[in-house]
Amino acid sequence: MEAGNKVFANLNVVKIYGKARNNTITRLHFPANKGATNFTVEKGLDFRAGDRVALLATSYENMAGDDVIIESYDATTGLITVNSS
Repeated sequence: MEAGNKVFANLNVVKIYGKARNNTITRLHFPANKGATNFTVEKGLDFRAGDRVALLATSYENMAGDDVIIESYDATTGLITVNSS
């Protein structure tokens, strides 16, 4: 099976577990460089400590994105603090 970029292909059964989320996509309010330990997104989201977040690249450089684990999220300001490693 040949598939392009950003494709979720399934040839059998998929079971997805976890808490249902209202907002699955948000935008950064300011640029976040690779390795940043905090950044700001929309207020009032239901992020929790331990959630995994993908920061996608806005360039053609395929290694420019980052994958982080949330340490804390302030729903009143939208500030996310992430694991530094």
